[in-house]
Amino acid sequence: DDDKEEKINLSPKEVEEITSDMMGRPSFDYDAVEQQPGHLESLKESVEEYLHDVLPKALTKDYFEALEKVPNLVREETDPIMFLRCDKYDVLKAAT
Repeated sequence: DDDKEEKINLSPKEVEEITSDMMGRPSFDYDAVEQQPGHLESLKESVEEYLHDVLPKALTKDYFEALEKVPNLVREETDPIMFLRCDKYDVLKAAT
């Protein structure tokens, strides 16, 4: 149970580092991405662009409907930066 609680409290970066150690591969360098001036904002804009212009409307319809009905909640719960970090800054994965 203690292991389960500890795992729940790990950040995506910590999970990646542990997984990388276990699998014997280099870990993803989150700091390298996040320390580049303006890079996070550019990636966030790219996610927004994918949502508006690239992905099929059938895939984004519910998101935009929710955004119209409860914009503050949607913005709070779907921060693109959170999804970018979880998907190692892959814009397409973060948008979907």
